Amino acid sequence: MLRVELTNLLRERGVEAMPDEIIVTSGAMQALSLVTQALAQPGDRVLIEQPTYVGLIHILTTYGLKPISVPMDDEGPDLAAMERALKHDRPRFMYTIANYHNPTGQSMSPQRRRDLLALAAKYKLPILEDDVYGFLGYDGIPSPALKAEDPNHQVIYISSMSKIMIPGLRVGFMVAPPEMVNRLLSLKRAADLFSPMFIQRALAAFLHQGRMRSHLRRMIPIYRGRRDALMQALAHYMPEGVTWTRPAGGFCTWLTLPQDNMTVLYQAALQRGLAFTPGQAFMTEPGIDRHLRLCFGSQSSEDIDEIVALLGQIMREHRDSPHRASESMAVWTPLV
Repeated sequence: MLRVELTNLLRERGVEAMPDEIIVTSGAMQALSLVTQALAQPGDRVLIEQPTYVGLIHILTTYGLKPISVPMDDEGPDLAAMERALKHDRPRFMYTIANYHNPTGQSMSPQRRRDLLALAAKYKLPILEDDVYGFLGYDGIPSPALKAEDPNHQVIYISSMSKIMIPGLRVGFMVAPPEMVNRLLSLKRAADLFSPMFIQRALAAFLHQGRMRSHLRRMIPIYRGRRDALMQALAHYMPEGVTWTRPAGGFCTWLTLPQDNMTVLYQAALQRGLAFTPGQAFMTEPGIDRHLRLCFGSQSSEDIDEIVALLGQIMREHRDSPHRASESMAVWTPLV
């Protein structure tokens, strides 16, 4: 029943799928894990964007896979760097968040999407698309899923209800090519047989009654207001030289500082009761240590203004502090 309702929901993301092509999982993380197991073996290489979702980094590490980082610009992954990696490293698949990227908040441009799909078709590279934020667009109609523009069936699509509805609602789903479905189902059964049936029936009824649309109509303006409050607060309180992305959807923005003193800033913020996720948590290769992610989904507009004011104050106090290499990265605990 739920898979039937999900076919209708997926059409809103431009994805056409029959119920028997949809696999329900215990959250998007399980879907990511199952696809990783199906496509790769320990020692294989996987293409990822840099920065990328920290949960995917944990999965690759757990299964003994080597991430190959592709840098990003304002339009998406650098395809020249990606093609070099395809020729040299022969990766098993690529992972991407085309819409409302975590952690940067950016969305891939239409031309970059087309070029990415063409490159994937050229090298017969599967693409694992994480679209958990796809329904949470705040500026007009959300961009379609990358899967919607996939004529060669290269894209394996994954999404989840946890970001749309309730964080603890561990119901994810994926659309995979027919030749992969049996393999993924076998891995799913080996993991937990099936996801909780009671929750699936309740969610199916919720979707069938059209309540998802009313839920999104209520929540989108709230999240948009929080996004706008964050953008206004950053413009008002950030010191000179700090830049940030303006997300068109999702829950996070990516700040870039003018100086490489993130460790000092992070420790100072913790001492004042303020937590953020330093950018290095989303990196698989060493880089300039001057990025951080801020999330706004669970904060009121009033709290956002207060938090950003405090962060700006701490930045001003510590912008001339020397980088203390002895501070441990291990204390950073990134949130989804």
